[in-house]
Amino acid sequence: GIQGPTGTQGIQGNSGTPIIKPIDSINYYIDPETEPITIPSFVSHNVKFDTSRGGATASSINVEQISNPGGTLISFNDADKYLITYTLSAFISGSPQGRRSIQANLCYVDSNSGASDVKIDGFRGDMVLDVNGQSNTQTSDDISVSGYLDITTSPIDWVSNRKIYVQISASSGTNTTLINDGCTITIVRLRGSAGPTGSQGIQGSNAEVQGIQGN
Repeated sequence: GIQGPTGTQGIQGNSGTPIIKPIDSINYYIDPETEPITIPSFVSHNVKFDTSRGGATASSINVEQISNPGGTLISFNDADKYLITYTLSAFISGSPQGRRSIQANLCYVDSNSGASDVKIDGFRGDMVLDVNGQSNTQTSDDISVSGYLDITTSPIDWVSNRKIYVQISASSGTNTTLINDGCTITIVRLRGSAGPTGSQGIQGSNAEVQGIQGN
């Protein structure tokens, strides 16, 4: 008998429904109740952001608080691009003569090579007080730095070996005190999660006409 024609195509399944997932992010700051931090001249100080802002989730970002010598170490579980923003508010003062300044950098320590205090390009900020004999020998201001960091596993293994932190240093003769609740760090993972697959389309029907039996 003759083969019946193919059935019509099944109806297209519904589109997938996006699932809104929290973006991987952290936001830390220095608690206003913490004892104000003074930075001596010519001494590098790793900033400890001791308080987490509620509501942030971070399955791909780890935060480690170090007591001695102090500081907040941040590492990553997943290779990706991460937006990093840090702000340091500070009060600086000095003698009536000269130029006083502080410098902030985003640095890393590498457990594989043993390198530490390595400054990451593009994450530096400065605050300068130019006195030049004026009576005003003090000021308060902000350093704010932002950029994205490409976390990789090869050829550089950031995930397994490296941790980042914010470091601040003061020039000779500069008296520096951080303003606690004006010091923050925020990290946001730049890639979102994919939504679920759409539901399966309805199965097409069987052949429409059965072939006629031959004689």
